[in-house]
Order: sequence, then C-alpha cells, then structure tokens
Amino acid sequence: MANSGDVHPPGQYLINKFLFDLLGDWSWVRVVSAILVSTSLVALWQSVRTAAYLHRLFAYLAICADPALLLWCTGLRWYAPFVLVTNLILLAILRPRAPAVAYWVIVATGSLLLFYISYIALIFVPAIWLVALMQRSDRRTALVLAVLVLAAAVPQLKALLEVHIAYADTQQIGRAHV
Repeated sequence: MANSGDVHPPGQYLINKFLFDLLGDWSWVRVVSAILVSTSLVALWQSVRTAAYLHRLFAYLAICADPALLLWCTGLRWYAPFVLVTNLILLAILRPRAPAVAYWVIVATGSLLLFYISYIALIFVPAIWLVALMQRSDRRTALVLAVLVLAAAVPQLKALLEVHIAYADTQQIGRAHV
C-alpha cells in the first residue's frame, strides 16, 4: 500500500505495525520506540566519552543538545527507527577492529534498512560508507556487500522514481505560481 500512493518507503509502516501488533496500543509503540532510541543514544554517547575533546564536543552537540533529535525519537514517523538504525551502524563504525564480515554486514544491512525507512538515507548512507571505507582496508568485502545492498534496494528505487516522486505534490502546500 505504501508503495502505491505515498511518498515514503514502507519500512516505517512495517516497523510500527509490528510493534502495534506486539503491544496493542499506539502509546506503547511510542514508549518502546523512545526507549530503544534513547538506549542507542546513550550507548553512542558512552562509546565516544573517552574520545578526544573535539570529538566529544561534537558528539555532545549532535546527540545530547539537539532538541529536534530528542523530539524525533518519541514519534510514530520514520525518525525513531531511522535514528536507531543509524546509531547501531555508528556503534559498529566506532569499533573498526571488529571482524571484517561482521563489520560490513552491519554497515550493509543497516544501510538497506535506512533506505527502506526513509529516503534521507540517500544522503546518510554514502556518508556512512565513506567513513567506514576510510577506516577499513578490507574493501573487497565492502564491495560485495555494497553490490548486494544496491540489488536489494532496486525495487524501492523503482517505487521512489515511479510512485513516490509522483505523489510528492501531496506534501506541498501553496505552491507559488510565477
């Protein structure tokens, strides 16, 4: 349904449906989402607390002092699952000595999940991969998984180009006519 007349990929809807089926109440879905995201934010903060001062300062500003981020993490829209998956990927990236396959599987799977949750992944995922590639020398594993991620993303890319962009006008109010 989401891929036939909406402007968002179906991931956020599937996650919320799963949580609603499990919990039976939208308020509990919001609570559980907020707890999961908050926990990932704390884990991310804890993982950088011993870093260099500027890294900690940036992390504090990006994680702890961003009211939009904190607000996003309590809603039913795509923000909470997107932030959660992003944080899990970042936690993996912060452990560059992890075994190559585990490292790249987390980056690749997380990237695909991000794309199926929100199209903002088209901006986030390349940045994530650049950082990951700068840390690791095992690029052959990365390349294989990148090809698999792209192949798995093709159906949603098709929906983006054929459906979601076509319905983008429904998200705009009061277009100026020149």
